[in-house]
Amino acid sequence: MVCVKSNKLAAQGAVTTRNSLFGTMRANKLAAQGIGTLIIFIALILVAAVAAGVLIQTASSLQSKSLDVGRQSTEKITTDIEVVQVYAHNTNDTSITSGADNVTVVVRLGSGSSPV
Repeated sequence: MVCVKSNKLAAQGAVTTRNSLFGTMRANKLAAQGIGTLIIFIALILVAAVAAGVLIQTASSLQSKSLDVGRQSTEKITTDIEVVQVYAHNTNDTSITSGADNVTVVVRLGSGSSPV
């Protein structure tokens, strides 16, 4: 890299030129472009960080909701009983009345239920 001062531009202020692969450029113009690019890069990183935070928060919220729904579904499924048979005893007149009639109901727990 070669830096050269020009006599005509030296009288006007920051006039250093730079010889690079892209031709001759003023050093101060190149520096200004670098700062703008740096600001855009930092802004891009900040936007990406905010987006990542939103995604992580949303995923966490969805996970907790799905765990609650799963727990409620399991509780509902595993706490039921099934009626197997119903017997009526001491029916003298072949109808069940509120007198001396007895009713026996045979039930069992649903699959996956805990013992009572």
